[in-house]
Amino acid sequence: MKQLHIKFHVAPPKHSKEQRLDFMRNYVYNRIMKSIAYSIEVNLKNFNFLLSSLFEDYRFLLKNSLNIYELTQDKTDWNAVLENLHTSFSALAALIDQSDCSKEITVAGVTGKLDPNYPPPKYSGWSIRLFESISMRRNDLVSILLKYDPETAAQLEPEYADLSRFQVNYIKGMLNKEGEHDRLFAQLNEVFYADLQYHAQARLKPFYYLAKEDEEGFEKAIIEATQAHRSACKTNGVPIEPTQLHFPSAIIAAASLGFDRYGWTLKHKNDYLPQWWIYNQFTSNS
Repeated sequence: MKQLHIKFHVAPPKHSKEQRLDFMRNYVYNRIMKSIAYSIEVNLKNFNFLLSSLFEDYRFLLKNSLNIYELTQDKTDWNAVLENLHTSFSALAALIDQSDCSKEITVAGVTGKLDPNYPPPKYSGWSIRLFESISMRRNDLVSILLKYDPETAAQLEPEYADLSRFQVNYIKGMLNKEGEHDRLFAQLNEVFYADLQYHAQARLKPFYYLAKEDEEGFEKAIIEATQAHRSACKTNGVPIEPTQLHFPSAIIAAASLGFDRYGWTLKHKNDYLPQWWIYNQFTSNS
């Protein structure tokens, strides 16, 4: 008689809250912190690149520290969230404010000098810096970045010259009260629609409704942008920069601007937009 082998799939035991917390703490301190230390060691002589790496690393650290805080609701863990956010801000701010490259800068305990000959960022890098500066509430950095020449973006990506130039002009135009908002929005939807992936187009739409002071349209555009971003993150082959996975700079900046300019608050729950961030509440929940 042939023996019958039956394989039983037993569900693994559920992890307790304490076990999940221990796992996350170990992940943070054993993996991410080691990665940061290695990045510092390898890139210390290229301080510009190191600052970009620190921005990325501290965004991963921010996500994990936020997960820990959501489990503990402990003030110490909340302060760690804020420290990681501000460290990521500091790394990016140092890259933007290059008024004196002879001056030493210290970020995350690492001191160095910027290279004045380091190439300017492409459109994607420039836009992230601008959006982050908006959500930092650093108008001085925003002013610096708004001087960025659209032709620079076009020259850095000649194969996408028209698109890169347009995106810079679109963002600068929407942030300018006197900008040609309707013309730019029509170009986004009609001329460059086929050149942009859906999530890249959707995240630009809220800025139009900000410029038009249309709160209802803004709310719908924020929802569309976050849904498109979520779908893109789940789709293989869609380019999403690592720092944008959990904290999409454009959407956070738009929501922050809506609140700062008009006092608009979101009418829906949005996991990508921490309320304490967009409502400028960078203090402890004591």
